[in-house]
Amino acid sequence: MIENIKSTSVQKTLHQVERNVQFFKDIKAGSLGSSAVGATYRCRVPLASPLIITSDYVLSKLFLNGDSKLGITDGEKPSILRSMNFLDREVDSLLTHKTSNVERERARKCIAQAFSTSNLTRTWPHIQAVLTKQFELLRGIAVRKEVIDVKSTIVLFFMRTLSRGAFGVEFTDDGTESEHNINGLEYLQAMDTTARESAREAINPFRKYMFWEDGLQQNTKAVKVLRRMAVKILRLHQAQKATLTESKLFTILDHIAHHSYGKDIARLTDVTIFGFAGIDTTAYTFCFLLMEMAKNPLCKAKLQQELASFMPARPYKASQFTAENDKELLSAIANCEYLSFCVKEILRLWPVVAGGSSRELLEDIEYNGMLLPKGSLVVAQYYSMFRERWIDEPLRFNPERWSESNPQLPQLKEMNIPFSIGRRSCIGQNMALFQLKIVAA
Repeated sequence: MIENIKSTSVQKTLHQVERNVQFFKDIKAGSLGSSAVGATYRCRVPLASPLIITSDYVLSKLFLNGDSKLGITDGEKPSILRSMNFLDREVDSLLTHKTSNVERERARKCIAQAFSTSNLTRTWPHIQAVLTKQFELLRGIAVRKEVIDVKSTIVLFFMRTLSRGAFGVEFTDDGTESEHNINGLEYLQAMDTTARESAREAINPFRKYMFWEDGLQQNTKAVKVLRRMAVKILRLHQAQKATLTESKLFTILDHIAHHSYGKDIARLTDVTIFGFAGIDTTAYTFCFLLMEMAKNPLCKAKLQQELASFMPARPYKASQFTAENDKELLSAIANCEYLSFCVKEILRLWPVVAGGSSRELLEDIEYNGMLLPKGSLVVAQYYSMFRERWIDEPLRFNPERWSESNPQLPQLKEMNIPFSIGRRSCIGQNMALFQLKIVAA
């Protein structure tokens, strides 16, 4: 029996390898064409609509943003992304609503105000408090010469930053929970479980009916956790607002709570999706930044030299700053040229959404001798796009490529769409850049 199980396992593995080989053969055979800035492929996979993948940024901007001069309409959000509706597959979030949906546009306009420069600046005291605590912990670890899990440390750090600055709610990082806070570890675990299952369902729409699958059963439990926590986050927010005299909205949660949703579940869904989008993405981008700094000591030294001209002396303490010079510090960080180069370069080499942005075409698109038929699912593959061969030394971390002296800069600026572009661009990109620069500095 054991031998039969082993044999079956080997057969499954070989079958999967054969399928993968055939998939890549089909990509090559289904090539639609190429241009000076990228290639476009039609993948022969068993889907209802053609699947097209491109690393061509010019073509990508056509279906992501449209072009009024050429009479091209931007594509629609694919239906397969409804698997990202974590709490209820039938209730769309700001991420999964169709672009033409009136409710999506109303919610986006309302919540977008949370990402204005003035509102982001108001989150600085929360970031400052988390930074102070984190530096104290790191100094203790250094004294004891302990080894830390950098990824987990950074994810937990950005979780606390987002929860306090964007939600105004305390997330713990030690597995505890009280009536006044949220168990951050349980939250992250539930989010990870649900995100993984959503990705599987996007690939296989029939998976949601496979009730015997362990991943699906774990997801059912995780969804209950996330729903309970979303309800609690809103309740804690409401209780906190009741004690404040100021009524002006500034956090993400302020605007979500204030917006008039048709259903309560829709509000809870947006609370959950902002938690998902705001933690891992920024945290892992910062991990990649640390990695490239470690691999490129000359870049690190140059950045440290630039930061040393205005950053406080170590060790960092919140008491070093007052309300009067906070604005001056944040302005200096925002205008730090080499830091901006480093952030742009890390988003090029290690994009937030490496798989890219996808759209369903509402009409035929003709481009460079290619025809992309209406109804196609088209993917702008950022990882490949940002490493295309037309870029000088595309695989090298080189912040200087973003300087005015680089003749490729105009093209790089055109290609630089890590947060997508158009009506479906990332609503939180200002906050992500704000937090990345502050924490890096």
